[in-house]
Amino acid sequence: MKSTLLKSMTLAVAMLFVSAANLFADSETITISFNDSTYAMSGSAGNDGDITEAFVIYTGELTTTISPSTGKNPNRFWNTKGKPQLRVYDGTVTFEVPEGRAIKSIEFTVDASKFAGFTGNPTDFTMSDGATSASGNSEMVILTCSKQNRINAVTITVDDADENTTTKAYVGISEIRTPAANGEIFTISGMKVSDKTALPKGIYIVDGKKVIKK
Repeated sequence: MKSTLLKSMTLAVAMLFVSAANLFADSETITISFNDSTYAMSGSAGNDGDITEAFVIYTGELTTTISPSTGKNPNRFWNTKGKPQLRVYDGTVTFEVPEGRAIKSIEFTVDASKFAGFTGNPTDFTMSDGATSASGNSEMVILTCSKQNRINAVTITVDDADENTTTKAYVGISEIRTPAANGEIFTISGMKVSDKTALPKGIYIVDGKKVIKK
């Protein structure tokens, strides 16, 4: 009887440890399926899905920002067989996680006939020659393109940061082109701030210099 009770208690404790390990697992996989989203779409009926200002998606601890295009064709969600497909022609797609966490890999599900790839910052995340995935170790990843990319979904792997993690400040500042000294303000990811009257706490670039608002 005692032996059976002891075995039951041992099994219960073991299951508890397994559950705790799963609960506090450091690694997380986040998938954003544009095809399954309800985003407004552009197409023959209109341009409601055109991205005319920074388009921000919050998914758990991941923040994704899609910039407007600076070229002829707007970045947009295009109606593809009744489902949204992200089409990035020019500009950036930025992924960020909180301090203490790191992006370890990015994998796109794409229309292979129209995927030109991205230049990554950090460079570990560059995707070229048909590659649709890349890995590295950074709090922020800025992907830049100048040719069409048709994206159905993206999967990001996030884990704890370590001593080799590239910090968000380093990535953002290295990406920003120094503006003229005219008081213009940019976020750390390079987006121009239009409303300067109610800035939240954070790091900004003012006249090419990093400024911390507390």
